[in-house]
Amino acid sequence: MEPTYLSCTVNDVTFRFVKLPAGRFRMGSEKNDDEKPIYEVRMPSFWLAVYPCTQALYEAVTGKNPSGFKGKNRPVENVTWEDAQAFIGELNERGEGKAQQAQFRLPSEAEWEYAAQAGGDFAYAGSNDPHEAGWYTENSHEETKPVGLKKPNAWGLYDLSGNVWEWCEDYWHADYQKAPADGSAWIDNPRGSIRVLRGGGWNGGAPHCRTPYRNALGRFGKAATNLRPTLPAQSRKMALTYRKKIRNLSVGTSVVFCRIRGIYNATLQVEIGKIIADIRLRQK
Repeated sequence: MEPTYLSCTVNDVTFRFVKLPAGRFRMGSEKNDDEKPIYEVRMPSFWLAVYPCTQALYEAVTGKNPSGFKGKNRPVENVTWEDAQAFIGELNERGEGKAQQAQFRLPSEAEWEYAAQAGGDFAYAGSNDPHEAGWYTENSHEETKPVGLKKPNAWGLYDLSGNVWEWCEDYWHADYQKAPADGSAWIDNPRGSIRVLRGGGWNGGAPHCRTPYRNALGRFGKAATNLRPTLPAQSRKMALTYRKKIRNLSVGTSVVFCRIRGIYNATLQVEIGKIIADIRLRQK
């Protein structure tokens, strides 16, 4: 099956999501205590960003670039969990989340591992060879690398093993006892100060890049830390609903509608252009 993509653009910087299928998978491993017990999770479909957040995207959204290794196509680093939440909030405030009737958010830990496994049983995301899957101490030359240079996994996702650690929504728990089995984030009330990181980084060893490997850091901590936004599965359907509404508008109101709603979806904008051209032809 060909992957389905959703494109979004902010200040001329486009980022893509791929739709991941619903399914079941076994989360965790027997290797480390915090990866136990292995348990089955039933996952709904959802969208996940193809790449970790680049410096170009982070700067387009926040106006800032905290990275030590500069480069627009390199992953942003030195992002705290609170910074990641502020980035997500800014995306939604700009209108992208509102336009699609769904909010951007960080992935849950279960969503992250499900995406990294991509229906397989590789040690790393898409491969049993860490050199093939990602950047870590033995091949990174002590720096981050531009996203998308390594082999993607079966679902077309890049850099899930190595390069930069990725924040999840979840509060840290020492193991998977009583973990949610529906793919949702494990959030306690009141929440603690420690959050979950996944994926490994350029400055860590290959074992840290294993798909089940878990790490933890305070919500204000930062280092080789990044984020990868996600969206609920219904986001595309909501965008198509707006497209149907636009068909019933005149050319002028279509343009105003788009501006008010803040629709940044590049694919949807192409469709809007076709609709407007069709309206103009019928008005002649």
